[in-house]
Amino acid sequence: MRDMQSLVSFWLLGYTHSMLVYAFDMAFANLDAWSRETPAPKAPRIAIKNGAIDRDEFGNGKGGVRDAYVEVPTASYFTTPGPGTCRELRYDVGYDWQKLETLYGNYSNYAMKLNASPDHW
Repeated sequence: MRDMQSLVSFWLLGYTHSMLVYAFDMAFANLDAWSRETPAPKAPRIAIKNGAIDRDEFGNGKGGVRDAYVEVPTASYFTTPGPGTCRELRYDVGYDWQKLETLYGNYSNYAMKLNASPDHW
C-alpha cells in the first residue's frame, strides 16, 4: 500500500496543486484503514442546488466528507468543469491577509480551529 501511495504522491507533485497530494495521501491511508477495521465516516451527499454544487459561506461545496482544509479554510475551492476535463481537477482562490485576520485573528487561533475540526480523515 505504501509503495502505491508514494508512487501516486510522486506523480501528483509534478502535475497538480500541492495540497491535493495531502488529500490523496489521506484518502489512501484511510481507505486502507476503513477496509480493515476502522469504520468509514458517515457524511451527507454533496449538496446540489439548481444543477450545481451548493456552496457554504466560504464558497466551498456543502456535504461530502470534508477535510480540515475545507472546514477551516484559507481558500475557496472550485472544480474545473468543461469538455475534456475531469470534475476532480480543481483550482483554489486563496484568501488575502485581511480576510484571514478577520476569520481567525492570528495563526494561533487558526491552528486551534484546525486542530479542533472534525477528524473525518
